[in-house]
Amino acid sequence: MKIIAFLLSKKVHLNEITKELDIVGIFNTMNSKGFPARHPEFTVTLIVEDVKDKEHEFEVTIKKGGKLIAKTSKKVETGRRHYYIARFNNIVFPEPGVYEVKGGIDEKKISTSLYLNLSE
Repeated sequence: MKIIAFLLSKKVHLNEITKELDIVGIFNTMNSKGFPARHPEFTVTLIVEDVKDKEHEFEVTIKKGGKLIAKTSKKVETGRRHYYIARFNNIVFPEPGVYEVKGGIDEKKISTSLYLNLSE
């Protein structure tokens, strides 16, 4: 199993017929005038290939200093390539700093991390 892409963005749309993925507003930094800061909506997209046709559990977590801020997970049937789109709404970031966004697949925890820098 191989991770092809791991992105934070404003919105993602997957065309179910053509399997084209439209990703809008890719970012790795957020700015806020004050904290705690609430982000109304964003997505984390994890694209993997060389997956066996079976059920897999995908997970995305957001942490700051080891403290869990948000988490989503879902079991899905996959094909050779799979797009996992995690949608987050109204997530509160308690303070400025670096937040770790991590994606994983199954118990093997094949994962990668992005760092989300929040500043005032």
